[in-house]
Amino acid sequence: IGNNYYADIDHIRITVGYTTPAPRYWINNTSGNWNDTANWSATSGGAGGASVPVAGDTAIFDNAGGTHNGALTINATVNVATLTFDTNYTGTITQGANTITATTAMSLTGTSLTAGAAITASSTLTIASGKTLDMAGNNLTVTSTFTNNGTLKLTGGEATVTLTPDTDSGTVEYSGTSGPYTLKNWTYYGLKINGAATTFNQQAAANTVNGAFNLAAGTYSQGANQNFTVKGNFTIAATGATFTKGTGTSVLILDGTPSAGVFTGPATAQNLGAVQIGLSPGTTDLAADFAADSLTINAGDIFNTKGYEVDIGSGSI
Repeated sequence: IGNNYYADIDHIRITVGYTTPAPRYWINNTSGNWNDTANWSATSGGAGGASVPVAGDTAIFDNAGGTHNGALTINATVNVATLTFDTNYTGTITQGANTITATTAMSLTGTSLTAGAAITASSTLTIASGKTLDMAGNNLTVTSTFTNNGTLKLTGGEATVTLTPDTDSGTVEYSGTSGPYTLKNWTYYGLKINGAATTFNQQAAANTVNGAFNLAAGTYSQGANQNFTVKGNFTIAATGATFTKGTGTSVLILDGTPSAGVFTGPATAQNLGAVQIGLSPGTTDLAADFAADSLTINAGDIFNTKGYEVDIGSGSI
């Protein structure tokens, strides 16, 4: 929306032009391109023909009336203030090789997105429960608040992933298959390793998972002289997953707090190395056979074997 203002100063006219930021609503109900004006309305559920969202604008996918759920193909660079895929919009998003920049906020509430190019959320990024942002090896930058109630999926090979992780909700999943990869030096809430026949090395520091750890596929290598603490469930898949125990002073700490953590593993127990139960208090319940070099259970901590075998090798309890 263009406007011009004029000021006469000593007979010199100065013209100042500016563009008012505008909301733009996606109204396509089949499939369409980002840069087609027919797909955009100035009002929710309104008529098409509005301008394509540009810098400063708000792009909203709200599927007004249940008739505007068309798949989106991003066929041009996206640079807007706010990019909102709200609860009612469940259409497919194809990013292609075009970058996305949202200078105020970006949210995936009703649909998921597999990136085809870099994404920059210059302020906030939100992933809702049950939704996934799969970076697929592309760069991600979040300069302010990252709220993850769903899943952020990385290969592990992204050149740049800059954000402050959400440590009290959501899952970060590593799924690359061309490693080895090194995990980001973050504190995680949920951590899933899901890269078949690939090794994922713990960052060169202690790693803490405030929720569940799921080794679904591939190898997690704890490394030397660095602890790994899991405060929720600890799961190793029945096949195709290997936990490589830490060396030196490394300790695997199964904290099980505030509620009991459940250990689940394959039929043949994998040696977890030096294991400590809890950080006082903490509880771990077995749901599979368990093997370690040594096992430490501190005062106030509980280790429920639940009838499963416990094999402590050359170390002690």
